Amino acid sequence: MEDQLQCMEFTVTEDMEEERIDKLLSSLMDSFSRSYIQKLLKDGLILVNGKKVKANYKLNAGDQIDVEVPDPEPLDIAAENIPLDILYEDEDILIVNKPK
Repeated sequence: MEDQLQCMEFTVTEDMEEERIDKLLSSLMDSFSRSYIQKLLKDGLILVNGKKVKANYKLNAGDQIDVEVPDPEPLDIAAENIPLDILYEDEDILIVNKPK
């Protein structure tokens, strides 16, 4: 199975000038955290005018930003059978006593 990339393009306007690229993209792409955007920058998946830049890059009017967001990797999490002290349970609510 091949990884799919979500591709986005942005053109920097005059009112976006001098903004850090990570800060601007976190406001334009509000479903992604700033730290995730910084990771994409570090991995070379965000390019400005076709070149890799750092998270603190200050944008200029007319800059072309290309963003490639890979599909999330599946997590390999195994359930654990641990004893729980359940105080109350019904269809909607579960109250668990969690010791210190």
